[in-house]
Amino acid sequence: MISSKIPAQLMSQCKKCHSIYLTYRLGKYKICPICGAYQRIESDMYMSLIFDDFKILSKESKLSNPLNINSYEKKWIEAKKLGQTESVEIGTAHIGGKIVDVGIFNPSFMMGSIGKICGDRIVYLFEHATRQKLPVVMIVSSGGARMQEGIVSLMQLQRISNAIFKHSSSGLLYVSLLCDPCMGGATASLGMQADIILGEKGATIGFAGKRVIQNTIHENIDNELQKSESLVQNGFIDCVVNREDEKYIINKILDLHQ
Repeated sequence: MISSKIPAQLMSQCKKCHSIYLTYRLGKYKICPICGAYQRIESDMYMSLIFDDFKILSKESKLSNPLNINSYEKKWIEAKKLGQTESVEIGTAHIGGKIVDVGIFNPSFMMGSIGKICGDRIVYLFEHATRQKLPVVMIVSSGGARMQEGIVSLMQLQRISNAIFKHSSSGLLYVSLLCDPCMGGATASLGMQADIILGEKGATIGFAGKRVIQNTIHENIDNELQKSESLVQNGFIDCVVNREDEKYIINKILDLHQ
């Protein structure tokens, strides 16, 4: 682990090989200089890497705490102090001169989990895109449903699925880019419901985690089973993309759709 005395902006540690290096060596695309693994990045970086501009669609709501868990409210407030408003940001963007509605997850905000605010935002995004007849691009990096909100969190998965269905029924395009990690309800409700499903290189994508699967079937599973590369080989996603190519590929997909 990196010593707390070393400024985080100076040194970084790879989540895969655990090497420690000067942060600047990650480069523009945040790739480990030792093993080549992609490091997790936040919504603002995806905005700058993929889109020409990004205008936030404001859809604020108060915290939903249906189980009245004091520690949850404190954790949510602490997460907001990092500068993010919730686990997903939604907006309208341009890419290659085309207008598109976009949702981008923040994996560091409570593991990008889906609670009521997140659900409200995604539903609003698809409803807005349906009204404006716009395609949607979702960049998904989430641990799944937010268990601190109980059944209210799980209800968001159905609400999101309904909104996606109405958007699709209007003949509009939906593209998802699944990043590390994309698990649980995030995979089931919006990750795998897209017309075109892209997986970022090396991303872990699945429903249940590896330990849950092994404890259920009492068998060991391959470490690579839930990686993008395995999913594309087995027909679950359409393409594995390098982070450096994501803007080009998404732009090309939108061009072909037009």
